[in-house]
Parts: sequence; C-alpha cells; structure tokens
Amino acid sequence: MRLTKREAEYLKTLYMLRERGIEIIPPKIVAKKIKVSIPAVVEMLKRLSAKGLVEYIEWRGVRLSDDGLKIALRITRAHRLMELLLVKVVGIDVKTACKEVSSIDFLLSEEVVDSICKFLGHPSKCPHGRKIPRSAVCCGEDS
Repeated sequence: MRLTKREAEYLKTLYMLRERGIEIIPPKIVAKKIKVSIPAVVEMLKRLSAKGLVEYIEWRGVRLSDDGLKIALRITRAHRLMELLLVKVVGIDVKTACKEVSSIDFLLSEEVVDSICKFLGHPSKCPHGRKIPRSAVCCGEDS
C-alpha cells in the first residue's frame, strides 16, 4: 500500500502512543503530538480509516487496525534502524538523523531495512532508547 509522508507520520505517532499504553487514542492527543489542529487530525484519521489502517471507536478515538499496526511497525522499524545507522556510523546528531529519516523511512523496502539491521548487529534500541521492532525474517522472531 502506498502511503504519503504525512500518513506515515500519523501511523508512527499512533504506534508510539500505543507503545506508551494508549490503546484508543483521542484526536486531541494526536493533534498535540503532531502539532496540528484537531480538525486536521480528524480528517487524516478518516483517510486512514478509509484505507483500513485505523478503526474508529465512537466518541473515544481510534486504534490501529491489524493492517495499520503491521505498516506502523514496519515504518517504525525502518525509522529507528536508519536513525541508528546515521548516528553510529555516519556520526550525525540524533535530532538531525531523526528529522532526515522521517523523509524516507516509509519508502524503504524490508530488504534494505533487514540489511541495515544485520549490518548493525540486530540492535534492540534506537538512539532515543526506544525498542526497535524485530523482524521474523531478519532477527528470527516476531516483533
């Protein structure tokens, strides 16, 4: 499924909030995290819902669908591994690496991401200290 950079940003944000234990995520929290208006968030969440990537829970918010979770995990894994590569190998500071990687993380193939993971020795944490989702193909286990 083709995603825009903005759609990928929302999926990563929803996944990160889910990692923090927020299963059903109100648009207000997403708006604060992404720094956009609540109506803009609602519009994007409707778009993601139409693609089957989030499920609306009336009057409460959204949660990632199974398909949305798979894609969010893939993008998050790519982001965190690329970020680590730029910081550890290239020597770029964490803030710059994070910003740069956000432009391409959703475009990277699983093969490229797996190669980066293998090159880095299957790391478990990104430069921010967040868990890097695992790949059954690359790391021999599910995320």
